[in-house]
Amino acid sequence: MSTSEQRDAAAALNALISKASSSQAWFDAADTEGLPQSWQREAVSRILVLTYGQELHYLSLASPESGDWEIVAFTDTTVVRVTVVRTTKGVSHVESLALPRSALESLELLDVAPLSDGDERWPDELNLIGHYRGATLRLPMDKFASSDNRKDLVALLSSLLSDLSH
Repeated sequence: MSTSEQRDAAAALNALISKASSSQAWFDAADTEGLPQSWQREAVSRILVLTYGQELHYLSLASPESGDWEIVAFTDTTVVRVTVVRTTKGVSHVESLALPRSALESLELLDVAPLSDGDERWPDELNLIGHYRGATLRLPMDKFASSDNRKDLVALLSSLLSDLSH
């Protein structure tokens, strides 16, 4: 991949992260000229490296006002978690981890919205923990999800349940 293709991929991923959340926190963290901060570039770079040559099928961002931010990305074969570790003074550092999706041993369902009488999409308000060989990942899939991400949630859940059968 050429340098210009890498820059284009990084810009597209940065935009995807901004659009994945109902929160504007990622977008608002950019500098005054709208360019990503160094820690944002690092987080994007880590996702690109750990999913190199793979298509992202789902990405979610949990960006609480206090505490660490977590990005979870899924490809056909890989799940990647990038954690932006925050302190009261700002970002401390960025951590990352990639695991094969086939390493999923169990899913722990902590929360799900009750089935409603209306036409709302369901399941909704999912709070899951994925137990993989070698790591346990909170799957920040829904609390901060944009409406577009919520549309993809059922497909992702089906995909995760399929991962369990391997």
